Amino acid sequence: MKRITFACSIYIFSLVLLTACATAKNSAYQKNTYIDNCFETLIKNNSSFDIEIDGTKVSAKSSLAHKFPLHNSALYDGWEVLYKIPFTNNIFFYLRNKIAITDNQSELLIGKPIENQSFDNYLILKNNSKISVQISNGISLLPCFLNGQVNSKNSNPEYYISSGNIAALKVPSDNTKLFVQEGNKMSSSWKIPLSKKNRAGFVYTYTFDGEKVVFEDARSIVKVNEPLWNKDYSDTALLKAFGSKNENTIFCIGNKIEEDKNKNNFWSAYFGCFENTGTKKWESNFSEKNADNKIYDGVLLENKIICVGQSMNEKSETGIVLFADSKNGHIEPFKIPEVSGLFSISSFESNVLAAGFDSAGSLTVLKISFENDRPIFSLVPLELPIAESNLVNHALCLYDTECEKIILLCNRQNENGEVLSSILYQFSYDGKLTLKEDFEKSIKSVSCMVQNKNGEIFVGAETFGTENTSAVVIKVLPNGNWTYFYRNENPSSFITSVCLSENEDFIVLSGVQNASDSYGHNGKSFFAGMDSNSAEKLWFTEYEKKQDMLLTNFSLVPEYGFAGIFCYTDESGVIKSPSALKRMTLNGSVLKK
Repeated sequence: MKRITFACSIYIFSLVLLTACATAKNSAYQKNTYIDNCFETLIKNNSSFDIEIDGTKVSAKSSLAHKFPLHNSALYDGWEVLYKIPFTNNIFFYLRNKIAITDNQSELLIGKPIENQSFDNYLILKNNSKISVQISNGISLLPCFLNGQVNSKNSNPEYYISSGNIAALKVPSDNTKLFVQEGNKMSSSWKIPLSKKNRAGFVYTYTFDGEKVVFEDARSIVKVNEPLWNKDYSDTALLKAFGSKNENTIFCIGNKIEEDKNKNNFWSAYFGCFENTGTKKWESNFSEKNADNKIYDGVLLENKIICVGQSMNEKSETGIVLFADSKNGHIEPFKIPEVSGLFSISSFESNVLAAGFDSAGSLTVLKISFENDRPIFSLVPLELPIAESNLVNHALCLYDTECEKIILLCNRQNENGEVLSSILYQFSYDGKLTLKEDFEKSIKSVSCMVQNKNGEIFVGAETFGTENTSAVVIKVLPNGNWTYFYRNENPSSFITSVCLSENEDFIVLSGVQNASDSYGHNGKSFFAGMDSNSAEKLWFTEYEKKQDMLLTNFSLVPEYGFAGIFCYTDESGVIKSPSALKRMTLNGSVLKK
């Protein structure tokens, strides 16, 4: 018995010893060893920029061990991370962020730099002309940088920008007008179209081609070289993109072709969510057995995407409303049996309206409100004669909270299929007709609209024409009066999407021109930006003439630029796959394949 006890004691002692050794090893791994009054830490640079800390340089997305000197306190907050942010291959901006380190850190993780709203604004000019140019304020030449650090007194500024070179310039704080000029001749000068409301810490990029100065992009300093990206879909017809204001994410919706076990194709509603850099966060679908579920429009609220569409089977057609959680893509479906389908939706704050048709084919409006975050659906009885309502074949809806009125812009055709002029209706919130504006033989169809804070509505439309139609944007005032804001003189053109900038100082639109029919075949997409007051053209971008390169929708992304939907339409005007979600610069440039 004693021998057994002794053996057990030896075994237990061995276990304790081994455990103690293991603990000592872990402790030694976790705790820094002080050598020459220093502690060693592994610096992990997770940012997209080269950095420097304590005189040591660490490349982007790499790691390096470094010895930091000990100080009198346990927390060392006297170090700075110096981020090298390239404006071009030769011009850099150095950004300093303070950092705190403790001597028991075995790893020091360096993340993306913190933006500073007190930064100056900078201008980049790409001289693609065949002449040397300078930048002036109309009175004197301004020094700029072709090499080195722009935010350093030690850099050597230059005045001449030779052909093929790129220069950077700090934008004067007084928002002075700037010009590109040849030599000292103001007679040979070109105005730089500066924004009236520059955002602090932004870089504005322009190209000079010898005839004009073209605006390219505007981004914050830390985003200036973030790459563009494409997400291609072979089986999904994307409809719409949304840029989130709060989550640094981009959403898209569309209709996906799926296959059941019997190899029969059917439609399901698709939702996708991506980080601004293109990394996928989630995807989700809504489908039902023996039914096609297609969505036609959607809006992004603070925490959800709301889409409207139609559920179709062999027996019936029913309107559907889908709610997708913006955090995880969870979908909650609702069927609206009183309507046969819903085709457009709009929101202003918490007010949501959807337009569609009832079972008799008459125009109807669905109001969506919320109580304890649960949706409440109610149809608005429109005071509109049935004969007139039945002429409508598509409608855009809008709720004006200032005047508490419902605005419907409608496309119409008679029973013989002849296109009638578009019409604007205004209803009170209970459905009483208060205003009717017929665009008599001026506007053939409307496709999109956006309202500014003054209650003015910018409408993308297509004109009547004896041979060819023109793409136009009209401005509708709160009293119903309207004027032409923009016209594309190219034949067979139409507008596909329109939006306002965050501070409403410019309006952006996309469209198709020189098409062989009203669906965009053989046409070329364009993307234009204009001052929202004067209609002065800020940029005009054309895309390659490819079948799947029609820009059908885009959304402003608060960080910079836009997210765009590119696809094509069939002979009936239906948006088809393949399609693509593309990250765009502010003037609409995209990543070329």
